[in-house]
Amino acid sequence: KEQDLYKSYTLSEVIYELKKLRVITLNSGKSYLTEISQKQRMLFEKFGVPIPVAP
Repeated sequence: KEQDLYKSYTLSEVIYELKKLRVITLNSGKSYLTEISQKQRMLFEKFGVPIPVAP
């Protein structure tokens, strides 16, 4: 509510957008984070959450 996201997105739309993020781990043990979309970046910024990076 504080960020006025309810005017543009429903709660289910926010959850759907953020659940698209994936960490892919190869057999070698190396991990990769899938690409973060512009919409996901905006949501992280609005919630004050740091943008995730691959471990």
